Amino acid sequence: FVIRSYGIDGIREHVRTHVKLAKRFADWVEKERGFELVMYTGLNLVCFRLEGSDLRNQALLDKINDSGSIFLSHTVIDGRFVLRLCVGQVRVTEQIVLQAWDVIKASARAL
Repeated sequence: FVIRSYGIDGIREHVRTHVKLAKRFADWVEKERGFELVMYTGLNLVCFRLEGSDLRNQALLDKINDSGSIFLSHTVIDGRFVLRLCVGQVRVTEQIVLQAWDVIKASARAL
């Protein structure tokens, strides 16, 4: 169904866009004071965290997800709790990823 809907070239373009937007998000995280880029996969997944404790990062995740405006998942890397942002929706734009970043930063400031 997906190939029939978008074609191979359309799927390639979506993947390229998602990779580009995830890289842009990773760059924003790296430049933002108080945040740490833990892992950028080179694809569409970015793992990051606030500097500080795992409890602080869990609180950030809860605050973000409770807001209902975006949803992030989490994992543990090298024994540390990290947040995960995945760029993968068909209609995603840079503006949407930027709005997600704004939600993340505002939620972090509110802790």
